Amino acid sequence: IVEPTYRGIIKLASPVVISMFSMTLMGLVDTLIVGYLGTAPLAAVGFMMTLCFNLLAFSQGFMGAVTTLVSQNFGARHFSTCRTIVWQGLLLSIFFGIFYFLLSFFIKDILSFMKLSEEVQRFGTSYGSVYMMGGVFIVFNYAMIGFFQGIGNTKIPMMVAIVSNLLNAGLAWVLVLGWHGLGGYGVVGAAWATLCATAFSSLVYFFFFIRNSLGRGTQRTMG
Repeated sequence: IVEPTYRGIIKLASPVVISMFSMTLMGLVDTLIVGYLGTAPLAAVGFMMTLCFNLLAFSQGFMGAVTTLVSQNFGARHFSTCRTIVWQGLLLSIFFGIFYFLLSFFIKDILSFMKLSEEVQRFGTSYGSVYMMGGVFIVFNYAMIGFFQGIGNTKIPMMVAIVSNLLNAGLAWVLVLGWHGLGGYGVVGAAWATLCATAFSSLVYFFFFIRNSLGRGTQRTMG
């Protein structure tokens, strides 16, 4: 009896681990590629990844409630309530996205207040401003992940995470270092690569959400 239980936990949790590691891995790839540009760009991106993570953590906590509420109502077979919870989470993600978009214009002031070197401030501002503009997609993805995990479908977030990380790695290499005359924008290229990859993830998540939770297949898919 115990052995199948452990297998079930591992089968359900493994995709969750991979999907939740997605944003961290994107930041790691950005940092590795930017390292080719020198120590100042590397220090700036490394610092900004920590700062942006902490700025986004507040909204991530809110989106974590989506998983709990969806799972409770899914277990009670209140499918329409599950959809309502997710739509509310998505609307809340837009609110947070507006906040992060406005905050992106103050990244330079934040870094100046922290008394970093002028070079690190310059690279950090160019990276952080673009990264925070895409905050709406990151928070949106948290809500989508919460929905799929709440209904016990952990494979979709895992697949989206894998594809988006591959996309980010390819874009980051081209946009940061350049390839056959394309890209080569330096630090800001890494931020645009992450923004594009997370925006792509949002589109894919939303497609699967509409397909799996709305329309004629709702009861069959969610039930």
